[in-house]
Amino acid sequence: MFFRVKRVLFLSFLHFFKWFLSIRTKLFSFRTPINQGSNYSPVFIVGSGRSGNTLLRRILNRNEALFIPPETYVLGRSIAQWTFLPFLGANRLKQKMAKNLIEHKEFSTFGIDCPQKLMNSINSPDNINLADSINAFYMHYADVHGITAQRWADKTPLNTYYIFQIMAVFPAAKFIHIKRDPYDTISSYMKSNLYNNLTEASFRWFDSINLLKSFAVDYPESIVEISYEDMVTAPTPTIKAVCDFIQVEFTPDMLEVDNNVENLGDVNSLKHHQNVKKPIDKSRIGQGKKSLSPQQINIIDRFLKKLS
Repeated sequence: MFFRVKRVLFLSFLHFFKWFLSIRTKLFSFRTPINQGSNYSPVFIVGSGRSGNTLLRRILNRNEALFIPPETYVLGRSIAQWTFLPFLGANRLKQKMAKNLIEHKEFSTFGIDCPQKLMNSINSPDNINLADSINAFYMHYADVHGITAQRWADKTPLNTYYIFQIMAVFPAAKFIHIKRDPYDTISSYMKSNLYNNLTEASFRWFDSINLLKSFAVDYPESIVEISYEDMVTAPTPTIKAVCDFIQVEFTPDMLEVDNNVENLGDVNSLKHHQNVKKPIDKSRIGQGKKSLSPQQINIIDRFLKKLS
């Protein structure tokens, strides 16, 4: 019961957040602007977790035009602070953004050894709006790791909840929604111990699908949908279509595994990412339903009926 109440309150907050950000962007950006003509075109991989997001990150990270850090987790919080606390001023908000990153428990996965330099990059006077300040983090990450690509992408499933807010900050962004069979997705959540309750795992999948369906209605040109099943059974046409959508060149070697996998940061530190080190493999398609009990399948079936 507590989880359901918490979920309803959170989703209600997201609706209010979306509405208030649109008002603030139009009327109250003179002091701490959200996006003042910045022309960034980042790529965001979104969708429910356990849907092949990390595999897609590995593939796209082999493209010389892109780089994708480990999961960032805190973009939603940083955008909320910038939205609701403009009275703090840009300098304090930029400091808060840097602290959100530095103090997160997964910060070590970025491989940034000098947090103060990151703080300085984000807090630079050259960053005159929220988009600039967020971009400064990704470019600092690239500089630390000797990455020459100038266009960044982000693979954080949690960003699905803040997709409308991210779009307000980066109007030229492109979003890749990767979907997977719900039984496989939810079962994978359980097996990886990211959720211990099947209903909570099912809600996570269900909310992701609903939010992205709504976003696609409002911004059809900004999002493309692919399936995990297509990515592992027909990787060449699937990834080529993704590359066409985000306007980068597809090369067949993007589908191969190389030593770069060892440099993906969170892949090494998190057990549930270990399969991404292996060649593209279709053997896990359909395995989730086999591991679920009839009672668990009935629970998921009820969620599927809500979508139909």
